[in-house]
Amino acid sequence: MRSFIFCLWLSILAIPMKCNNPNRRDYPVMGIDMSHHQGRVNWDKIKTAKVSFIYMKATEGGDFKDSMFVFNWALAKTLAFKRGAYHFFTFCRSGDEQARNFLETVNIEDGDLPPVLDLEFGGNCSKKIFTKEQLIEEMQEFLNAVEKGMCSKPILYTTNSFYKEYIKGRFPGYQIWIRDILTRPSLPDDRDWTFWQYKVDTLHGVDGDVDLNVFNGDSTEFQKLLITGCEEVIIP
Repeated sequence: MRSFIFCLWLSILAIPMKCNNPNRRDYPVMGIDMSHHQGRVNWDKIKTAKVSFIYMKATEGGDFKDSMFVFNWALAKTLAFKRGAYHFFTFCRSGDEQARNFLETVNIEDGDLPPVLDLEFGGNCSKKIFTKEQLIEEMQEFLNAVEKGMCSKPILYTTNSFYKEYIKGRFPGYQIWIRDILTRPSLPDDRDWTFWQYKVDTLHGVDGDVDLNVFNGDSTEFQKLLITGCEEVIIP
């Protein structure tokens, strides 16, 4: 409890936190998510850090493509990392338009991780052109298009605040990747989570900080998450 109060105090003061540290015996599958903000990483050193998977930002909104994605995506495959791609969803572009941007950028193959839709308030466009219900419909449009094009149901990455307002009680059947840098996740509707982003910290091989994550299961269960039988992407 004392450590929780300390972390909460740091959060209120907007001081970067390094509080969570999941037990590797309970969560043996650890990974990172990255974008161009991490620059060029030392992949050999990342291997020694026992990173099991890497999610990479591919796109944002209707036209932004991460400048490091193509390079990192190809290299991760060459070095036999389990890789996945995510799209940052903006509130001022349609779901169909954003899905097209993602599908045009990412070539999913057998053995890759399911695509991820990043849903959060932070860093989003301030101009809201949709009502709450309309935004939920646009999110579903994106999910439907990507599932059809990538033969895999996307995972929803989100924060606690976004989850409570937009996801709680909705989107049944979609796995959840929750960000919680204070405590072990507990979703308000008792829904299970698949990935947990627990900390922003340094990692051997990466200049600066990077997001650290764990999978909610063992290596055998993790293997079942990988895409199999996926044909060429069909852009709707």
